[in-house]
Amino acid sequence: MINIGSIGYNHAHNGDFCVNSPNGPGAWLFLLIKSDALLTLGENQYSVLPGTIVIISPNTPCSYRAKKDVYIDDWFYFDEIDSNEIDRLASMKIAVNEPIYIGNFAAVSRIIYTLTIEFYSSNIYHNEMVELYTQILFNMISRCILEETFSERNLSNVQRENLHYIRTWIYREPENIPTVAIIARYFGMSLSSLEHLYTKLFGISIKQDIINSRMNCAKRLLLSTNLNVSEIGEKCGYKSSYGFMRQFKQYVGVTPTAFRKYQAAGE
Repeated sequence: MINIGSIGYNHAHNGDFCVNSPNGPGAWLFLLIKSDALLTLGENQYSVLPGTIVIISPNTPCSYRAKKDVYIDDWFYFDEIDSNEIDRLASMKIAVNEPIYIGNFAAVSRIIYTLTIEFYSSNIYHNEMVELYTQILFNMISRCILEETFSERNLSNVQRENLHYIRTWIYREPENIPTVAIIARYFGMSLSSLEHLYTKLFGISIKQDIINSRMNCAKRLLLSTNLNVSEIGEKCGYKSSYGFMRQFKQYVGVTPTAFRKYQAAGE
């Protein structure tokens, strides 16, 4: 059984982000890498694509960082596991200390999102639910590996480069992102083709990725600046403060002002 100690969902960092653990992470570490990244495991170095998972043992020297302008991942640390658990993962084609590309990671990331909410809740059957969702998570990962439903090999070099450029642009400049239709025209793609290929490659719709980018930017500015809500909304690409506040509350659960207040109070 895997006992999670801490967990995070869809954490985004800028291009200078780097975690370096020369003596290992200290506990078992699971990563779902959702952006282009550079990964080191022991003496092996990898350039990994979005949709790569890796399970790192406690004493394995490792580092991971952004390859381009943004680094995004889901992660959790968990307690020591015995050889039987490692053998079970191996039987599911889930290796340890080796990056595994699963391609379309939307289903896996959705489970991690639910797992994160359950982990930090205090509801009845909380521990039992975390255990069940963890089992489901690894079953889903194994399914993705075995089915190999989508690979970047299905894309031309131009398509692949364009899609990665678009995603980097979305997270680097959320304030300058136009409509999806304009993006499609700019890159010589139909709207439906862009939406379909983007979702297949990154496991999330382009519209949702734009919202996530803006929400991440808003949270960062709310916590690190004294800008007012209208100014932050403008810097995150919103034309009106009302639209910004409405979408922020929809996705974060509280207003921007309340988010800033609660975070400052450590709640």
